[in-house]
Amino acid sequence: MRLRWPSGFAFPRGVGGRTDPGWTERRLIPLSPETLRRLEELADRLHVAPLQVAALLLEKSVGRIAAADVADLARSAKSRG
Repeated sequence: MRLRWPSGFAFPRGVGGRTDPGWTERRLIPLSPETLRRLEELADRLHVAPLQVAALLLEKSVGRIAAADVADLARSAKSRG
């Protein structure tokens, strides 16, 4: 599995900063409006909260990421910022 940062992604410059200036909602875990909308769609089907779906997806994804992919993510993040 090859993971890449989304186009236009940037790490926040300070505590609580948005990763994308187009995002208007502030959450403990910043999400793009499109991601939140998709999580809401999935949550409606499962009758749970959107961030519960996000937590389940995160748990499953972390278990599937190989160490090499994590190293690639770290290198990609360093080269961007």
